[in-house]
Amino acid sequence: MKTKNKLNLFRIIQEAVNNAVNHSGCTEIQISITKKEVLISDNGTGFDFQKELLYKQDHFGLRSMKERASLLGSSLEIVSSEKGTAIHLKCFKEKS
Repeated sequence: MKTKNKLNLFRIIQEAVNNAVNHSGCTEIQISITKKEVLISDNGTGFDFQKELLYKQDHFGLRSMKERASLLGSSLEIVSSEKGTAIHLKCFKEKS
């Protein structure tokens, strides 16, 4: 994996963990990393992802996660409920 892609991957994980720590009220965060996917989940309060992106213009972290995933040639799925949030980054494809 190229250095710039490693940095984008690191920044996505960093933002996900930062959001969980600062906004979710979680007591646990789990991170799973394989060659094909990354899964970050927490047991926090969750949030409405679509509403946050559509109606709040100051969520640059969520937007940058989506943009960085796109740069990696990956899909980013965020599923959130009152039981927590799961962020799934999958199908890495090297882009130059």
